[in-house]
Amino acid sequence: RWLETFRTPTWTDFHRLHHRLTATDKRLADELKGLSAACNLPRTTILVERPTVARKSPPVPYVSQK
Repeated sequence: RWLETFRTPTWTDFHRLHHRLTATDKRLADELKGLSAACNLPRTTILVERPTVARKSPPVPYVSQK
């Protein structure tokens, strides 16, 4: 299991950070997937932390599993 923590001000910033890949990033990801058995590919789970401080509008919780 590999766990990374990112703190971004908005959900849009988070998506921008994770969907802006270079050609080298894409090639490396493809090579890493090639090292895994077809039935045991890596899975990504996104967990969103709810802030503990009061905000004007409450954040919408979102969990994505790929």
